[in-house]
Amino acid sequence: MVLAGEIEELRAQVEAAERARKIAESELHEASDRVSELSTSASSFSAQKRKLENDIQAMHVSAAAAAAGRVRFDNTRCPSPPQKKSTSNSPKLNFGEWILTKSLKFLSPDGICLS
Repeated sequence: MVLAGEIEELRAQVEAAERARKIAESELHEASDRVSELSTSASSFSAQKRKLENDIQAMHVSAAAAAAGRVRFDNTRCPSPPQKKSTSNSPKLNFGEWILTKSLKFLSPDGICLS
């Protein structure tokens, strides 16, 4: 009889261990799903951040051009400034000065020509 009691006790322990294993597997699957969701969100946020950074850069260029009088914020074309003839002794332009000498075309988010 003692042996039968021990066998019954071991069966109860095996069943409890099996239930604990199933619960742990379920928690693991839930955690894996959550990690996948967070990874997808992080990728999406990263793409949005890159887009916003590019938009900000475009706004900086547009603002610099507007400050130089090159861009009007309506649907008309801006007149180009007179081009200076290059001479061998003329100073070199840095990028900011050079970009302002170019004829730029800016579009608003809804596709309206800003320059």
